[in-house]
Amino acid sequence: MRLPIIKSQGLFDEALGHHALLLRADVGLGVEQLCESLAQRLMCLTPNGDEACGQCHSCHLMQANSHPDFQHIAPIENKDIGIDQIRAMNEQATQHAQQNGNKVIYIEQAHRLTEAAANAILKTLEEPRPNTYFILHCDIQTALLPTIYSRCQVWNLLPPETEVALQWLQSQVSAETLEMLTALRVNYGRPLLALAMLQQKPIRTATRIFASILGILSSPFTARIIPLFCQRKRHSIAATGLVVGFFKRCTKSKIAGEKRLDLSGY
Repeated sequence: MRLPIIKSQGLFDEALGHHALLLRADVGLGVEQLCESLAQRLMCLTPNGDEACGQCHSCHLMQANSHPDFQHIAPIENKDIGIDQIRAMNEQATQHAQQNGNKVIYIEQAHRLTEAAANAILKTLEEPRPNTYFILHCDIQTALLPTIYSRCQVWNLLPPETEVALQWLQSQVSAETLEMLTALRVNYGRPLLALAMLQQKPIRTATRIFASILGILSSPFTARIIPLFCQRKRHSIAATGLVVGFFKRCTKSKIAGEKRLDLSGY
């Protein structure tokens, strides 16, 4: 499953120009898959452009999660990444590659590094062995030590354009275009979260409700009628309640497929 965020031309070749890459992104953009693909590309002995060949001995070891020159550091049992994990990483990072190729260290959720662990990694980041690459991934909303930023090439990954995300969703799930657009809006343009939302039947119903509300809000009729409600109900709380009741009635009518909206009582 290829995500829209991974389709940047020259992405992998550009990364080879720096030994440490820090990717900052929100949840739901597929940054974990991007980091894994980048690691596989760096470890591949005969890459095809920006992708690993998937056939060489190194690729087979990566597919089996048994490559001796690849380290994946991540929180264990939802605990922060501690100094012991980084010390073990540092020791292995100073050794020669066992397969005579590249060495890659992938630190997932680098924002979960403890202060001691973050400080312990600085020297290794600054003076790595030849052909040793670091891939760090952190939440774009969190901060790392400035000294880590200064040792890395930083990429801030933003949600893809709506059209790109929509095309990708259409290749992954069967749903109406309006439902897909609503799922993207609710999840701030993050395609993986939108996909998870569309794949759950109860949430599909909620998505249709959101889509109905968006359709009501965007209609010229709504723009004309709300000021009339507020004129009739001078008290703001009463006016708000009336508008909410109007939206509820419109939504129920739209979902039920009624051709005519009953506005008696207004």
